[in-house]
Amino acid sequence: MRRIPLRRPSPAMVVACLALTLSLAGTSYATVSLARNSVGTVQLKDNAVTSQKIRDFSLRQWDFKRGQLPPGPAGPQGPAGPPGPSGGLASLILHASSVSVPANEAGNGLYATRAISVRCSAGERAIAGGTSWSLDKDDTELITNYSRPLMENRQAVGWRARGGSDVNAAATFTVQVLCALG
Repeated sequence: MRRIPLRRPSPAMVVACLALTLSLAGTSYATVSLARNSVGTVQLKDNAVTSQKIRDFSLRQWDFKRGQLPPGPAGPQGPAGPPGPSGGLASLILHASSVSVPANEAGNGLYATRAISVRCSAGERAIAGGTSWSLDKDDTELITNYSRPLMENRQAVGWRARGGSDVNAAATFTVQVLCALG
């Protein structure tokens, strides 16, 4: 088996290794000798952290108080939105529909549920919707399982919801949709 002779390191290699060892020794000492999270805002002197000591682009918007950063330049004007209802609030129409949810054995956790939907009239589009109950007491177990737009051909044409009751009396579940002309 052939032996590879070892050569002595050059003086430049010795100096480079010595410089590397000394540069790592300071951070290694701090890492080993200081307890974890022992240096914080209490140990920092006033004005100890200057802009020269902060890495560029390391701060984010949430690192500053509200109003500390100046606003940027205004962006380009966006495209015009679709025209709104042409009659102001008079062109908004509320449609509603209700369903009776039967009585249930109170507190058993087995909710009686009913789903209902309400549609806008022809020439109207749905812009919002919601639900309500005929009973409005703090101790009643009435829930809305879901409440969402009724979609057809990617257009909102009404509102659909499902309500659940765990009370021992019948309750009326109402779904409303706010429609706009056009």
